[in-house]
Amino acid sequence: MTNQELSTLFPDWSVQALEALTTIKCGALSSTAVSTICQSLNINVGQLQQSLLPLAESYAITPLSDFQVGAVALGTEHDAEGYPALYLGANLEFTQVGMNYTIHAEQSVTAVASAHGDKISALALNVTPCGMCRQLLHEHNTAAELPVLVNGENTINLSELLPRAFGPEDLSQSVYQPPRDTGLFNDMTAQQLLNQAQAFSYAPYSGSAIACVLETNSGASYPGFSLESAAYNPSLSALSVALILAQLNAEPVFSDNERSEFKRLTVLVKDKDAVETAPFQELALLWRQLAPEGEFTVVNSV
Repeated sequence: MTNQELSTLFPDWSVQALEALTTIKCGALSSTAVSTICQSLNINVGQLQQSLLPLAESYAITPLSDFQVGAVALGTEHDAEGYPALYLGANLEFTQVGMNYTIHAEQSVTAVASAHGDKISALALNVTPCGMCRQLLHEHNTAAELPVLVNGENTINLSELLPRAFGPEDLSQSVYQPPRDTGLFNDMTAQQLLNQAQAFSYAPYSGSAIACVLETNSGASYPGFSLESAAYNPSLSALSVALILAQLNAEPVFSDNERSEFKRLTVLVKDKDAVETAPFQELALLWRQLAPEGEFTVVNSV
């Protein structure tokens, strides 16, 4: 978003704070930017988190429901001054495929934090999370004691929203832990980015860990990786994660009236048999519908 667009959302913000906000990259506002904004506006991190919900909502693409959901999460890592990074999420809907491809804001913000090698320590939403998203948050974040704040009302812990939860341990699996030293957002070639993204894939249930790199005609590249759920349905494909990261930028790839033209999708699978699996077939279907003219390349990791 431009400074002018941001100033419309935040008319009382200082120029310095607005400039810091333009540094959002793939859904993440760095701890440095958070510090700059908080000090410039004389607010605390919790107040900033809540105030950013309209911005998170603005990234939503909802041609089916016309219902925009925004999420803003605090990371678990803090800088020397005690400031965490903030992560944004928004719901994405696609008219070209079935409703099961819809991405919820809570899925979005979870993927963003994971891609940046972090987890979520507190979550603000503009609406109450649905059951599926409560399940996903339970599996991929700080679980029982995760505080959830809806529309600025009283905070409630995730354990109260999802009592007696089912999780990976019930299927003898460990909870997802993203690599801490990401390297996903440094300058690198598409092939290097693809290799890095592979380390983030979490697919203990299907056994089909997939990584991908989405390239746009503007020259930008976005990584994606499998994020599976013990309840299966809340799982995210590698392409879904890449679309989330591409959308939650200073210049989103989607808008209500047009879609950015995607140039290429390169997919990394563990072996040639992976292309026969359901996760791969679903990813391929989504790609063909979103970018019928785009290149589609499959690479084996072994």
